[in-house]
Amino acid sequence: MLPRSLALGLMVVAVLSAPTPPARAAADGPDRFRVRGVTPDNVLNMRKDPSASAEQVGAIPHDGTGIENLGCVQVSGGRVLPDSDVPRGALWCRVRYSGIEGWASGRFLAEE
Repeated sequence: MLPRSLALGLMVVAVLSAPTPPARAAADGPDRFRVRGVTPDNVLNMRKDPSASAEQVGAIPHDGTGIENLGCVQVSGGRVLPDSDVPRGALWCRVRYSGIEGWASGRFLAEE
């Protein structure tokens, strides 16, 4: 049996050396977005996951502003990829609007 202080030290080292998930947003991204490119008779859908086929969890009006940026990722074929691997149109951003959180297609978001 290890002394308590040594066992605690080993646990701290194990936790600190565990792999961490990839960052989901660049630190230099905008804090807030506005909707762009959505016609007045339509809305920007918010999805449960970063995919056009994912369940809809909310909607943002065509002229929505003050959309909080919670982080953006590049997605291709259902996989999150590094920024350099896919075209800009595959950007999905986790957003918060009117208390609802979900994913929105980055092609319809502009920095506010």
